[in-house]
Amino acid sequence: MRAREGHLDTLARTAWRVAGGAAAMNGEGEIADLCARLHLDQISREQFVEQCIRIASLSVGMSSAALLIFGVGDSGKSLRCIARYDRRRDAVIAGAARSHACAGPFMDALAAAGHVLTDDPGACPSTRDLCHSSPFEANIRSLIATPFSLNGRLFGAFTCTDDDPETRHSIQHLFLLRRISVRAALAMAATLAQDFAFLPCSDGSPDASSPRAH
Repeated sequence: MRAREGHLDTLARTAWRVAGGAAAMNGEGEIADLCARLHLDQISREQFVEQCIRIASLSVGMSSAALLIFGVGDSGKSLRCIARYDRRRDAVIAGAARSHACAGPFMDALAAAGHVLTDDPGACPSTRDLCHSSPFEANIRSLIATPFSLNGRLFGAFTCTDDDPETRHSIQHLFLLRRISVRAALAMAATLAQDFAFLPCSDGSPDASSPRAH
């Protein structure tokens, strides 16, 4: 009996991995199609962002996904949530700017490690202040974030979060989100630079060439 139960458990786990792999492949294919439509001006930048974060949430299997843009001003580091998709409400909602005190540790962690992956965002040093800064974000129980760069400078990040305490995600989910973010950032590179900031080169001098995503 135990052998049979173990066999069924193995089959269930295999089916879950296959389903997850199929979702991931479908997600990457959808992103590629969106990139082509954006390039052909068939959809707006706003529509592209909204669809990207929807696809990220569904592909990674988390309840929310967002696109964040970083900034540094006189008051310190900040981040702006361009759009956030809530899968449970099936709605895209706007986010608020964050001050240096909230955004700094998160941005520093992304710059240093190239990602943030935590099952306890409320206790993780890089996300603790960010999560406690908003009632909406205070309920999240897991978080995955991967940054993207333009002209060699950290420019923003794609994040996925979940409010289910039983949810656990792995490095494979992070890799999937990274592939989605790289494709999306490449497609949005020109409009992001035009709409949000004039980006200098790594040596601080202006760069008149087309922005490059990484």
